[in-house]
Amino acid sequence: MGLFDKLKKSKRKIIDESNNKEVTEMLGNSALRLLDKDKDYKSLDGLKCIFGYCITGIDKKIEALYKIETDTCIAYFQAINDKVIRLNIDEKVYISAVEFFYNNNPQLKNN
Repeated sequence: MGLFDKLKKSKRKIIDESNNKEVTEMLGNSALRLLDKDKDYKSLDGLKCIFGYCITGIDKKIEALYKIETDTCIAYFQAINDKVIRLNIDEKVYISAVEFFYNNNPQLKNN
């Protein structure tokens, strides 16, 4: 049973953390440590961290799907609890995953 299934069946509230500066900065910084200087970026000027979704759900665990746009690439990341991994996906898959999430969690609004 995946997280989406658990969230749908749970009566606990899902909290949108997209505007929680402490959470999003922590996740953004974790992702930055996974980027390679010179390969993934030459400068951090203009860097953008964009969240598809960022929630606290069952057992107060964080789940997020987000991307970091640098001067040389777009890198995609998933956070589950205290682990952040870099994903090997493209923009089309990213958008589909975000849409799937919001379609299955209508109580949250898509930014």
